[in-house]
Amino acid sequence: MNNYCVITTINKPTKAVEALYEKFGERLIVVGDKKTPQNWDYRKSVFLPTAQQRSYIPDNHYARKNVGYLYAIAEGADLIYDTDDDNIPNKEWGLRFKETKASKSFGEGWFNTYEPMTQTKIWPRGFPLNHVNKGKELFGAKEPVVSSIQQGLSDGEPDVDAIYRMTNNKPNEFKYDRSIYLNKNTWCPFNSQSTWWFPDAYPLMYLPVNCSMRATDIYRGLIAQRCLWELNQGITFHSPSEVFQDRNEHDLIKDFADEVHVYLNVEKIAQILGDLTLGENITHNLLKILILFMKVSKSQKPEEGKGFIYILSHPTTKEIRYVGQTRRSLQQRLNEHCGSVLPVGKWAKKLQSKGLRPDITLLLIVPIKDIDKLEIELIAEYRLSHNLLNISDGGFFQGRKRGFKESEETIKNHKTGVNNKMFRDFSGTKFNKLIVIRHVGFKSKISLWECKCECGNTINILVNKIGRQKSCGCARKTRWDENAKERFSQYVNKNRKRQPDGKFAAAIQ
Repeated sequence: MNNYCVITTINKPTKAVEALYEKFGERLIVVGDKKTPQNWDYRKSVFLPTAQQRSYIPDNHYARKNVGYLYAIAEGADLIYDTDDDNIPNKEWGLRFKETKASKSFGEGWFNTYEPMTQTKIWPRGFPLNHVNKGKELFGAKEPVVSSIQQGLSDGEPDVDAIYRMTNNKPNEFKYDRSIYLNKNTWCPFNSQSTWWFPDAYPLMYLPVNCSMRATDIYRGLIAQRCLWELNQGITFHSPSEVFQDRNEHDLIKDFADEVHVYLNVEKIAQILGDLTLGENITHNLLKILILFMKVSKSQKPEEGKGFIYILSHPTTKEIRYVGQTRRSLQQRLNEHCGSVLPVGKWAKKLQSKGLRPDITLLLIVPIKDIDKLEIELIAEYRLSHNLLNISDGGFFQGRKRGFKESEETIKNHKTGVNNKMFRDFSGTKFNKLIVIRHVGFKSKISLWECKCECGNTINILVNKIGRQKSCGCARKTRWDENAKERFSQYVNKNRKRQPDGKFAAAIQ
């Protein structure tokens, strides 16, 4: 079989890497990050440094693993084993198969799958804390099941939350020979420590980037469980453990801070997912859930040193009307737009008069140092196919503070045409009587373009007037001249009737 293993690492090759290479050889994929030695190398394993990854995934975030998943899928993987660089396979480790044997759970709701597999009072990371003491769960005898996602357990320091580690951090063993299959409407968080994924579930491997590192695989697990129900499948947990975790060093207080959102929202998210109506297409289901997930998360603020890039769209037609960036929560930013006097604010107020409100959706979480460039690129890209209300080309995050002036380097790039992807190039485009010649600079942070009119005059106009302004002003003058002649003719005819002797007519000749 064409089996792959995907891990992330910030360390030199570990014992787990050595053991995993013995299992997978050159099909071991290692995803690097900013903290990873960029000369990382271990035999013939595949190393993906940050230089080979898109910058749309935040630095030093577990979601970098998405790059490894895509690599394995592109190589035609028949099976993907998802683990970390501190999980060492033990003697129980062995390849899993989609058709397996497991005991089906009884009832619905939250099921602590760790509890029937050990004598220790323990629960998986992401499990609702108010369900920890609700007693043992029931399950039947083993029978054949089909499961596209299967979770193996780990001894030593299994994947538990910071509260457990700070209160009872004793080594644990999962030694009972049990496999439990969770039926529909039964929830249990699963992680990425030792997880087996089969092709049916590959789209569900996506790790959300708009949450903390300690939350991303937990939320992914809830989303994956909900989508598997539409395939008439459930998640399977296997014991005894198949790996030993020699855990990397962690700051437990920081872990706790990253997990707070999970403690407070995991039940709410599960309830929202459970109430959804989904179809048979697993990819469409995933996209629907992710869009909803981003809306639920719009009250979150970005981490220190990072910002959000978002879009505003029509709540019913879903037409995209604005692309922007913020360091505040999406909800705060939406409220600002709704009170703005700019075109986007007028559009939002028009919707509100009809009882509607714009939809705000998170696109990317980006380091502040990259956010201007990415916003400019995205505005230019969306302008090609959407009628955006943005009055500028984007960027200049700090420039939105009063008194800030654009950097000389950015203005120079625009003026000289360096890196044309940073804004849409209108050169040579004709709008009404105007032909756009070139970009000439900025006025109040808005791009200024030189245009030539059919009458021969050249003028400079703002980018937000391109397509709306008819001419250099000659069209208005022509209309005024025509109207003036008509009014004068009416005046002459009116006064000629009053002076039948023709004196008036003679006077004006």
